[in-house]
Amino acid sequence: MNRKIRYSVITVLMLIFLASFFVFLPQQPTSKLFISDPDFVLKLEQRVIEIEIENRGDKDIEFQQLCINDTPILTWSPEKIILKKGEDTNVTISYHWLPEEDYIIDVYAYPDAHGYIQAESPVIEPKIIIEIGNGTLQEMGDLKVVSFPYKIESIATDWIHIILFTYKSFYASIRPIYVLYDTVFMAPSSIDRASAFTELALKYGIPIQKINCSDLGSIARDQVSSIVIFFDPLMDWLEKEVHDALPAVVLDPDKDGHVRDNSSYDKSLLYDWMFDNGLILVTIGSTQPHKYILNSDGRVSFNKDSFKWNDASFFLTTGGVESELLKGNFGIGDFTPTRITSSLGITNWWSLQGFDKDNIAQEGIDFYGYGDYNLLYQGVMYNLTLPAFINVGEGGWLALGDDYNQMSDEKVIHDLIMLLLHAPWDSEWIPYGFYWDNSSNFYQTQSGKYEINEVLSTEGIPSSLVDGVSVRILLIAYNSDYNEILIQENLINLS
Repeated sequence: MNRKIRYSVITVLMLIFLASFFVFLPQQPTSKLFISDPDFVLKLEQRVIEIEIENRGDKDIEFQQLCINDTPILTWSPEKIILKKGEDTNVTISYHWLPEEDYIIDVYAYPDAHGYIQAESPVIEPKIIIEIGNGTLQEMGDLKVVSFPYKIESIATDWIHIILFTYKSFYASIRPIYVLYDTVFMAPSSIDRASAFTELALKYGIPIQKINCSDLGSIARDQVSSIVIFFDPLMDWLEKEVHDALPAVVLDPDKDGHVRDNSSYDKSLLYDWMFDNGLILVTIGSTQPHKYILNSDGRVSFNKDSFKWNDASFFLTTGGVESELLKGNFGIGDFTPTRITSSLGITNWWSLQGFDKDNIAQEGIDFYGYGDYNLLYQGVMYNLTLPAFINVGEGGWLALGDDYNQMSDEKVIHDLIMLLLHAPWDSEWIPYGFYWDNSSNFYQTQSGKYEINEVLSTEGIPSSLVDGVSVRILLIAYNSDYNEILIQENLINLS
């Protein structure tokens, strides 16, 4: 083939290719949809985007598809499906938009029509308003029931938790809250939990001060009326985890290995601090935290005064030497939720030991339990409770179990925060009130507007236990857009 023919063939092939390319090239829309007035709206229990679409093309069109940020959306409703030339329509799109984000909205219609608009969503100001009606203390035979109607209006909340507590009396104390946070003497897992707890507690309006062992020593010497929180395990000088231990500054400041000689009551320095000066001792991960002493050089010594394997009740409560307040048998038995358990959202706690309610009552010790367990051991049924707050003079011991590695950090921290919000140490509680002195409702919302009109009522409280009551209504709401928790509290005296 000569050169002239070759060039002719090549030219023909190129013309065929170009013709095919233009024939099969996707056709651009010949009709234009004009989108305007995007409005990001919070409606009842949902979020929507409202837009206006005008057909500015030369043909009638029928809507086919709507996309937001290139994702097809099925939940959109135009007032008209077909638009004639020059017509417009309003479109509502059910879409969980986020604040302060850019969104591109594309609309496609038949035949060959397209339009788009880009818009930024507005700032959301989450808020919640509660209106509490007149409460009643209603007689029902030998029982009394506390009831409160309420209305809630909220904007942009993912969930709402409203809780009613009743007490004989309630006076909010101003105790500072400390958590031991010492990277030298605490295991990394405990440091992580203490850090996560401190961060989340602040969102709930609970300021926590992190302290190291040196700070703890100063607070202990001054017997500051406070809440002091310990996460188990600690860590020795070899960076080995140490369970059932507390720093020497709160157990054995004179470093002689004995605990009882530091107490005016022949028990422990912690006991004196609770009984005389209002310490609220909080232990998470150990129900025998007095067993081992972590000294300032990182070495660990055994409490020489400890006389049996489960004698924490002698050192940390008003129980005597023969007290059997803590029991367990590789666990604490079958869990039964109490009224307060459900109200606070506390579930089954894994623990090797729990407090024996019958023995506590026989000792005349005031306690508030946050969960019931039935333990059958050697033919005897024991009625245990955990977590539990044991009243000790002006203060007390809040124990949250000793095997919480079986539980997620999130659950442990949530339960601790809820117990701090309940604050039994600030009240004179109704005896055995955990069965009837509280109530709650929980609502899951769609982050739009939300309206509630309901009633909170306690169980029937034995009339012999109450005359008048102090009522706390606590409202907690969460907004995921800004990871924000909203808290409101009302205190009402009712007679």
